Amino acid sequence: MNKYTWLSNFVALSSRNYLYLWIGMVLMMTSFQMQMIAQGYLVYDLTSEAKKLSFVSAASGLPMLVFSLIGGAIADKVNKKKLMQIIQILATILTLFLAATLFIGNGVIPWQYLLWVGLIQGILWSFNGPARQALIPYTLDRKYLSNAVALMSLGMTAPTLVGPAIAGILYSLIGPQGVYFFVSILTTTAVIFTSLINVDQPKIASSQIHVFSDIKDGLIYLWNTKLIRNLMIVGLSFLILSGPLHTLLPVIVINVFKKESETLGLFVSMMGIGSLFGTFVVAFLKQGNRGLVFLLAALTGGLGVFTLSIIGDSVFAYLIIILIGLGNSCVWSLLQVLSMTNADDKYRGRIMSIFMMTFGLTPLLIIPIGYLVDIYEVQIILTVVGLISIFIAVFAISTQKLIRKIP
Repeated sequence: MNKYTWLSNFVALSSRNYLYLWIGMVLMMTSFQMQMIAQGYLVYDLTSEAKKLSFVSAASGLPMLVFSLIGGAIADKVNKKKLMQIIQILATILTLFLAATLFIGNGVIPWQYLLWVGLIQGILWSFNGPARQALIPYTLDRKYLSNAVALMSLGMTAPTLVGPAIAGILYSLIGPQGVYFFVSILTTTAVIFTSLINVDQPKIASSQIHVFSDIKDGLIYLWNTKLIRNLMIVGLSFLILSGPLHTLLPVIVINVFKKESETLGLFVSMMGIGSLFGTFVVAFLKQGNRGLVFLLAALTGGLGVFTLSIIGDSVFAYLIIILIGLGNSCVWSLLQVLSMTNADDKYRGRIMSIFMMTFGLTPLLIIPIGYLVDIYEVQIILTVVGLISIFIAVFAISTQKLIRKIP
């Protein structure tokens, strides 16, 4: 394969407007990942209570369950670039507030500040994601849309490996206030790149914006569009089921493998490697059998969880973790690619908002699963989750010809 063929996998980045959008998204995702690490360390340092840490961790996810549909409806009806700029500016103000408060308090603030900031940021992300996805088609030639959505997914995954590492180093060197100041620089730079985007968007009169009727219209469109409806049902069911595995990793490491924190870090890294590889696969996947790959990825993830539940303390567990990360990432990325490229332009934001609701549903599912793990062994819970995921994947492969045939 010559270098020009390899570079064609990044063809969407040749569009200057898309490149600016992509860089801004990478900066925002890196800042988000850094905040999650700094926030976790800081809350536990301030309170020494895991309960309060869980409250703050869930704070940014739960608003997405409530506001994502509203964010999608608005994103489809307003200037998407301006909406993103407003969100990024507000995100910068929030991080500067925390940085300044920590600086004044010499690294000490009421933990409730982090809770409220997390809630507000969750609301902002509910609007940012749909606006970004809905803007993509206007930034480049439509024949590159599939590649653009895939590269956007790749750009969202890569910061999960880089951001936490940077945050951990900065936290130890310059404290939490330094991390938040650095995050403010990233979000400010994202505003600059978003400002450089120059595209024509359809003008919508303010009288045409009716949020709740637009939400209803979007849900009707989703339900009546069989391909996108079935994609969402299969993909979101799998993603919601696989979400709690990340939370259960400490339990698996301690109770099953009888290991210490370094093994947990290794497990998280292995899953991250699998996820990154999965997004590369999707980004470089040519049209042909993407629907079948989507279903097989779900099956791979389900088989991985089931296998992890039965092999116990084994060196093969590290390989299984990579496969789980690979399967989950391919499903996550292909769900966006296939649903976004097959959706009508005027509904793209609302379709993305439904996808984003998984970020709110997953924390809710973690709570009952956490209670079940306290009652039953974690292997039993993983076995059940794995078997349900396998059933969904096998059922979809055997019955969803429409998805299997997506080129």
